[in-house]
Amino acid sequence: MKVKTILIAAFLLVFAYQTNYCFAQEEDESSESILERENFILTRRAGGPGMKIVFDAYSKAVEQKSNIPEDRSIPNSKTRTTNWVSINPVGMFYQVTNANYISGRTNSIAFHPTNANIFYIAAAQGGVWKTTDGGVNWTALTDNLPTLACGDIVVDQVNPNILYLGTGELNYSGDSQYGNGIYKSTDAGTTWNQIATVTQVGNRCSYMAIDPTNSNIVYMGGNNGFFKSTNAGLNWSNMNGGTNVNCIIIIPSSPQTIYITNGGSSAGQILKTTDAGTT
Repeated sequence: MKVKTILIAAFLLVFAYQTNYCFAQEEDESSESILERENFILTRRAGGPGMKIVFDAYSKAVEQKSNIPEDRSIPNSKTRTTNWVSINPVGMFYQVTNANYISGRTNSIAFHPTNANIFYIAAAQGGVWKTTDGGVNWTALTDNLPTLACGDIVVDQVNPNILYLGTGELNYSGDSQYGNGIYKSTDAGTTWNQIATVTQVGNRCSYMAIDPTNSNIVYMGGNNGFFKSTNAGLNWSNMNGGTNVNCIIIIPSSPQTIYITNGGSSAGQILKTTDAGTT
């Protein structure tokens, strides 16, 4: 019995070694590359090269979280009395089959400027949806597009029939799907036209913004950089804001002043321009 047990154990060890070896070969990885990837992840979590996570970091984080006061306990908090309720607790129904569909992560919400009951959501892998009754009912708008992966959607505040949709999502996860450039609608989402290709602006959008004083000026941030159009999406220029641009904030009172963030899997930055992206 003892010999049999030893033989079985030896067989399992050999099988495990061969299996792992095959997987490593298939993935073109060695033990060194696996260790290197793990060290990279740990370094990122620690805050950068040369930094390490201290041994009690996680327990301290739990303690700090428990010490954070609840919103209702913070003096002068503007949201302390706010009560949130789900506007669609039963989910969004797909009118073709009347089935309840889960759309995935909601990456963006964009509101009509004068009618609060009309707004749009852009889902990670479920396309663009629209409600005209404050969220009670929803209509899918992009089933005919070649991609349902959405990063951001914006509504032109001067002409709310004009929408811009940046496809693909820049969420840095294994299931973040790539997109197919930028689309525009001039009839409140009924029809869409592609106005920028993947070659022009990349395949993952994180943020889109429209100049509040000039609707012809549109910005897009994504994996390939910070892009600008001065003719309502007809042409796009890379404004050299780095790669993996995650956020774009335009100062309403001074739209030449813009803040962007970039980074992703590389070192992150916050950049500021006072000439609408020229420098």
